[in-house]
Amino acid sequence: WSVHGTAAVDHFGRLREPIKLTPQNAWVKDYYWRSGGDHAHYFLNKLTNERIPLTEAQWNDSSYTIESAR
Repeated sequence: WSVHGTAAVDHFGRLREPIKLTPQNAWVKDYYWRSGGDHAHYFLNKLTNERIPLTEAQWNDSSYTIESAR
């Protein structure tokens, strides 16, 4: 780190302010996968652990957002 760490952070940018996670911006697309076809796709709120089910097509669609699901 002492040789290249500071240079890497300077190159990619330093965070000036911490990222604030709120229930409104804590949504991510997630899934669980099990053998035998037993898998599920969903939006997951990382703070509240709320899940909104998705189809695999919705999960694969990068334009499908949490606003679309509500």
